[in-house]
Amino acid sequence: MKTVNWDSLHKGNDSVPAYPSELVVRWMFRSFGARDSKKYKVLDLGGGGGRHSIFMAESGIDVTMADLSVPALNCFESWAKEKGIEANSVHCSADDLPFEDDLFDGILSFGVLYYLDPDSYERSLKEIYRVLKPCGHAFIYVKSPEDSRSKSSSYLGNHQYKLNDQGGESSWPFEEGSVLTLFPKKILLKMLTEFSSISIDRSSITRGGGATIEDEWLVYLQK
Repeated sequence: MKTVNWDSLHKGNDSVPAYPSELVVRWMFRSFGARDSKKYKVLDLGGGGGRHSIFMAESGIDVTMADLSVPALNCFESWAKEKGIEANSVHCSADDLPFEDDLFDGILSFGVLYYLDPDSYERSLKEIYRVLKPCGHAFIYVKSPEDSRSKSSSYLGNHQYKLNDQGGESSWPFEEGSVLTLFPKKILLKMLTEFSSISIDRSSITRGGGATIEDEWLVYLQK
């Protein structure tokens, strides 16, 4: 099945967002505060070009950026060098993390897991649990089945949706032809039972005067 060509997407800096999501900013300061941030170790899982890793590093956090795309890691390392920040980067997949158990105080996975097949998605959640310290915090941001992508797709079964080619008219052209895994809330809850605290909020925002809907699960976890 076709997947998004992340290497091609991250070869040009034009595709890399410059600023962190407000959701990530709020999660970081709510979970780790501002004054004591230097004592925390956080994993940015699937960090892409590194906007959130840069933000957290500038805030004093010991951040490790992990991604499957080498160009994405190169982009982050170059950006970190320009900023004078130590770039801790690791090439790996989300469902097979090369880290010891109970290592990170926090884990961020922003807009990543729904690009995986269902089995890899579930293994990634188990890996997040494994490498998170007891009482550590995780924030996972994923698309829901109510997102407009599902309405412009062919349903393949098992919560997988193949995005149809819309001839360049799509709001997400780089994703066309790829397969996304969009789990409903009840399935996510079943896969997260190991965590001591689970809170799932929903974010639904319209775009283009209501032409499309960006619908996400905001998953807040504590081990």
